Amino acid sequence: MCFAIGYLKTPLPEDGSPKAQADAYAHLLDHLGIDSVVIYGNSAGGTSAIRFALQYPERCKALILHSSNVPGVLAPSPPKILMKTVFGSNVIYWLLTTFFIKIMMSMFVSASLKKQLTKQQYGHVEDVFRLSLPVNLRTKGILNDGYVSNPDINAGYPFHEIQVPTLIIHAMDDPVAKFQGAQELAQQIPKATLVSFETGGHLTLGHEEEIKKVIADFVSTNANNKN
Repeated sequence: MCFAIGYLKTPLPEDGSPKAQADAYAHLLDHLGIDSVVIYGNSAGGTSAIRFALQYPERCKALILHSSNVPGVLAPSPPKILMKTVFGSNVIYWLLTTFFIKIMMSMFVSASLKKQLTKQQYGHVEDVFRLSLPVNLRTKGILNDGYVSNPDINAGYPFHEIQVPTLIIHAMDDPVAKFQGAQELAQQIPKATLVSFETGGHLTLGHEEEIKKVIADFVSTNANNKN
């Protein structure tokens, strides 16, 4: 799994690009004595997972992209000072996720899906936000994702050079990473399989068991893959 830099106690180096992150993954594998892996990238972590597959094909058995950052027109980013204020203050973040949770949900859930959420699903979305506290330990990572990692996906990546089996899981109503971008990846990556859902948003709500099975089957098939 890809772990983005700048979160919790993970340091953020001067070069926080997805390319540098992929290099860090390779160094981690060296440290652990692991030759190759099936790599999983979710949301902003998808960019560095793709970079790893491109930079270290001999160490990548397969690639899983789940609600991954995708190429295409990105939504305009709020001013960095605003993002730093919101995601740099535990108090402000707590207030927003407590009293304005429905507005915050729009980051991950489409308006139409929000009306259909079960009580359990609604609680799950709330947990996603509240478990981010203390958010000030994630500020650097959030800013790096938003202003460095996510935009880098449009820097001309040669997706067609990814030769490992690739599983792309994406909801059509994802308000963050647009489905058209997932389709583009599926078309350009030679051995890609796209598993899509009409609803579910960025968190692919309501499809948890199906996704677990799809991923388990994919990993089981490709865990011993040798490039």
